[in-house]
Amino acid sequence: MPRTTSMREGALQDLIGQLEDTAKQAGDRISEYLAEARVRQRLADAADAIKDVRLAVLGRIQGEPAAKPLEEMTVRELHELASERQIPGRSSMGKAELIDALRRG
Repeated sequence: MPRTTSMREGALQDLIGQLEDTAKQAGDRISEYLAEARVRQRLADAADAIKDVRLAVLGRIQGEPAAKPLEEMTVRELHELASERQIPGRSSMGKAELIDALRRG
């Protein structure tokens, strides 16, 4: 019996080691995914900023006064801008949707 108990303990220790390795690998993968998500978010933020600059430049070319960033505008201001640009469906949009629609042009 002592040998069987020893074998079981050894197998149990091996299983614990495998579980620890798996947990470490999972933690490493999660860290990688989170880092990738942060990079993707930064790229999306940069793309949004570029779109804002593009809109500002187009507005200035068309003789519009310099506008504040879309995120700083009120919903009413965004609706007015969307109306000027004839964005379809603007009357039922919230702030985030208006910003997205204005950026898409």
